[in-house]
Amino acid sequence: MADSLASLRTLAELKRIQEGLTGREINVDQLTKDFLAFSQFNPDKTLNVKVPKLYPIEGDEIKHFQEFLDKAGIDAKSPKAIGIGGAFSCRDVEDYLVFASLNQLKADPFDNTRYQFAPLFEKVFTDGALLIRDFALNEVLFGKFYAKRGDLDLRKAALKPRTFVKGPYTLGVTLDTPSESVAKIIKFRKTLDEMIAEPKRFLLDVSKVDALTDTAIKLRQKIGSPSRYNTPESNTFDVMVNSICLRNNGDSYFFLYNPREQKNVLVYFGNPLFRGDTPKESELTILDGEDHQETLKRLVELGFFKPNQTVLEQRIRDVQKIHDVTVNASNKEINQQEHEDFFRLKDKLETARAVMDRKDERTQRDYALQQPAEILEFMISPTVSDAVIDELHPMLSWNSAIRIYHQTNRFKKQFVDEDEEGRKNMIRAVTSNLMLTNYQNNDVNLWIYNNYKALAESTGVKFKIFGIIPADTSTSS
Repeated sequence: MADSLASLRTLAELKRIQEGLTGREINVDQLTKDFLAFSQFNPDKTLNVKVPKLYPIEGDEIKHFQEFLDKAGIDAKSPKAIGIGGAFSCRDVEDYLVFASLNQLKADPFDNTRYQFAPLFEKVFTDGALLIRDFALNEVLFGKFYAKRGDLDLRKAALKPRTFVKGPYTLGVTLDTPSESVAKIIKFRKTLDEMIAEPKRFLLDVSKVDALTDTAIKLRQKIGSPSRYNTPESNTFDVMVNSICLRNNGDSYFFLYNPREQKNVLVYFGNPLFRGDTPKESELTILDGEDHQETLKRLVELGFFKPNQTVLEQRIRDVQKIHDVTVNASNKEINQQEHEDFFRLKDKLETARAVMDRKDERTQRDYALQQPAEILEFMISPTVSDAVIDELHPMLSWNSAIRIYHQTNRFKKQFVDEDEEGRKNMIRAVTSNLMLTNYQNNDVNLWIYNNYKALAESTGVKFKIFGIIPADTSTSS
């Protein structure tokens, strides 16, 4: 009890100090304008472009991949190259995993959204290596990925919301070929085993003998002799994960699980997944991603983010660098009255540093939760390394330009709808704030490079390329 009272007194004291140092709260709109004004003096407007290493689709694989597209009802031509899970610049493929060769393992995920499948890719290429080796000679293997919480299909969770119970998620896929060769050969071997076990009873059933013979003939015509194939015990692969992101017609649903706190969270962007009945709040906390300030605070409370002194120190250095570069380039001091929100930010960050330097984790967390979004963001980091949380984090930024920049399809649509000056302003808004974030959106950067390179460079942007950009790598879709 004494420790708790002491902690409360400390927080109250720190809050009074902060209010004395900084006065009123920061005007976020004005702070954004300050950063934009200072950015004209920043010579380093660099967009990093990491070119994913892709697997080339060549020879018979072109026909094999086209067979998959036709089977799936996807109106597209076989691509020249794919990522590790079979993705390319066709949005209709985003729910599928496609494997044309074991050599796909050397490829990168096609875009940011595919990094969440890394554990499943590892499972498939480990446990399904023989399956891919044997069947990919004649057809690609593919399947729609599924996401579950227990036995509940997350895509259909709105139909049975009350059956959602807390716990980790299952991410999986069942692989087969366009002609369903895997399922057929599993069934063929099972029937053959039954015949060997009870030959007399089996041979008396003419329909079973005819069916087995017909299956064997069709398999031989498509893939050669079935005896050459290792019969898989299962063509289904799954892994347990703490996060999954589902996407549907522009809406995004980030399902998170904190095993330490045993808390499940859904952060959604766009239409809510549950529009009537919802899961019990004790089983699933639902947060609106557009309410970014409240959502980020709740994620700190629930243990998905935590105060990080290293992050805070870096942000303080970044803000000081913006100040110093502006002063040196303009050859005059920054007018504190004109840019009072910028100096208020500096003061608040210094106050936060005092807390982080000398207080325990609980006090740091409680203090962080008292801060407005623009300060909170500068002093926290994800509790664990997680591709889905890393994707979500900048989408909750206090800065609207950064939030839109990290919603790739939304950014592209808005960018295309703008005139030339509007597009330049969008690029300026992004680059003026990139110094204050660890995250760049590689999908957007690569898209701008491939489609609007000259326009971006006219605003002072420089591109730093990692990898080799082919002449026909446009990802404008």
